[in-house]
Amino acid sequence: MLRNLVLVAASLALGFAPAPARAASASPGDAATGYQRTIELGPNAIELRVQQARSAGSSDALSGEGTVATQLPGDGHLTLRLPYVVAQAPVVGTAQLAASYSLANESPLVPSVAVAAHVDLPTAPGARGARPGVRASAMKTLGLGVIDTVRVESELWTDGATLTPSYRALVGTTFRLLRTTSGSLELVALRPSAGTGAVNDNLVQLAVSHRLDPATNLHFGVAAGLAYGVSPLRVTLGLDHRF
Repeated sequence: MLRNLVLVAASLALGFAPAPARAASASPGDAATGYQRTIELGPNAIELRVQQARSAGSSDALSGEGTVATQLPGDGHLTLRLPYVVAQAPVVGTAQLAASYSLANESPLVPSVAVAAHVDLPTAPGARGARPGVRASAMKTLGLGVIDTVRVESELWTDGATLTPSYRALVGTTFRLLRTTSGSLELVALRPSAGTGAVNDNLVQLAVSHRLDPATNLHFGVAAGLAYGVSPLRVTLGLDHRF
């Protein structure tokens, strides 16, 4: 399983030019990560995702991210993320390896609960040492008209040599548009540690997902900061395929 994960990750690194210095060293909650979606896997599956994004007003850099995921024993998932930016000098960003597990299945009164432990690997230029973090999420199916689910997520990760904590919180909902098309709306609060030089930010993210076939999905997303001048408008186009 790990061998397959490494082989596909190597294909990502070789097959796609990689991130400007700012995005290359971005933390998991950085606004530059743009639109993201939880990966669901079937037994013994390997899922590969590649998505591209460009910030409004930027004409010289195209950022993207490759993701490889596979199943772990006991209803767990192992995921490797590899961000990159294609500019004057293509750069690989901070890779992240994460193991996630479901703690509680959904019932009429209880939401599904999951937790993930992750580590940011020092693959970006200037990165120093690994940075661990943890994320917890809860999701409840509502089935109220077009509204399908509501989700709450909280994440803590560390920065710098002293591993100063930063925080991220998310509240979102998914809704049905057509038989093979769904959407999501998310509100995100970012609270980076003072040592990173980043400022607090609040984001709104709107995304649409369309199923092209049983194994392939197309995603389109828009993310923007709620405070003027903090975050540029970011548009993302993604394609994921299950092998």
